[in-house]
Amino acid sequence: LGRSPEHGYTENRRDPCAMCLANPGVIRTIEETADPLFRMAEVDFGGVRQQVSLACLPEAIVGDRVLVHVGIALSLVTESAP
Repeated sequence: LGRSPEHGYTENRRDPCAMCLANPGVIRTIEETADPLFRMAEVDFGGVRQQVSLACLPEAIVGDRVLVHVGIALSLVTESAP
């Protein structure tokens, strides 16, 4: 789609083609804290490991597959998910 009014684009709206990207990874370790909002996990993305916030997934445990966007685990991935 082009960025013209004929394609539904205006400067006051979000781009209709915009989207977010979340990457799947596996939780390897979890740093527990007194406040669940500050739980952090080391997540493996096919060999690359990153620290990720578990604030949105208080139920997450080591071994879970998660979708991560900008350093925050947003959802669990089940085996039945494509």
